[in-house]
Amino acid sequence: MPANPDKAQNKTSQEWRAVAAQYEQKNEELAKQVAGYDAKLASIKQQQADISNQIKGLRNQGLTNTEFAAREADLTAQRRALTQQNNAIQNDREQTTTQISDNKDAIAKANTRADIAQEGEALADTTTPPASPNPGDGAIVPPAAAPTQTINPASNVTPAQD
Repeated sequence: MPANPDKAQNKTSQEWRAVAAQYEQKNEELAKQVAGYDAKLASIKQQQADISNQIKGLRNQGLTNTEFAAREADLTAQRRALTQQNNAIQNDREQTTTQISDNKDAIAKANTRADIAQEGEALADTTTPPASPNPGDGAIVPPAAAPTQTINPASNVTPAQD
């Protein structure tokens, strides 16, 4: 699958539908990834709850203050590591759901282009440059038209002297 299949120009209705199908297939794969992230996040949440319960139970184990402090520090470090894993997975999940949303937009655009294009007839890319492009953004800015001057022919004529 091309990186940006909707960027090519001159596609037929059928080709635009194929682009939409590619994005839909990619979204199915991404949805599976999100489900995997959700399972990992649930597992981490459970592990964190277990650690919290272990910390609460330390008081009842008859440990010395030194043993208690060492064990509590160990469990707190484990919980911190789980929190870091949770944050990384949550970040990956958010990026994946953003990609799914972007793909849904691309699907809608491809379907719209497919509806506009007649079967067997190519539809040129409809991307337009921004109204006020900034230098370096890749937009092509047409050259400015030279100002036109209107000359009043009567003003250039001097009366003849006899």
